Amino acid sequence: MKKTITFTIVIFFILCFFSSCVSLKNYEQKGDFITQFFNKESVYNSLESYYTQKNIIIYDEKKELVDTPKLFGVDSKKIKIEIKKPINDNYFSVYSFILNENLSMLVLSTSDGDKGVIYYIRKKDKTSSWAIMNIIPKNSR
Repeated sequence: MKKTITFTIVIFFILCFFSSCVSLKNYEQKGDFITQFFNKESVYNSLESYYTQKNIIIYDEKKELVDTPKLFGVDSKKIKIEIKKPINDNYFSVYSFILNENLSMLVLSTSDGDKGVIYYIRKKDKTSSWAIMNIIPKNSR
């Protein structure tokens, strides 16, 4: 009886260890994806026509992209991801986010929900870098 209980406890700890390693890898992959994606000038260019402000703000209410506010950008083109609702109405909201091993989809909607942008992103096999496959602007109505 003692051997069975000990064996069960050992198996439980081994499974916990492996699941934590998998989640750590996913967390690192997510961080790499977010950094590479939002530091692309094409992302900024696809969003700048919606609002005329210098910095683009993305509101991540459910903390799907980041846990703390972050600033990304190339030169003077900045994208700021906020986890607290911005004061003004000139921001994008994270509508949907899916990240797989080598494919991702991100949907951003304007603060009023009337318009949005869908991004399809693929991970290149040899370089381990993320490349935008398609950017689709959408009207929600």
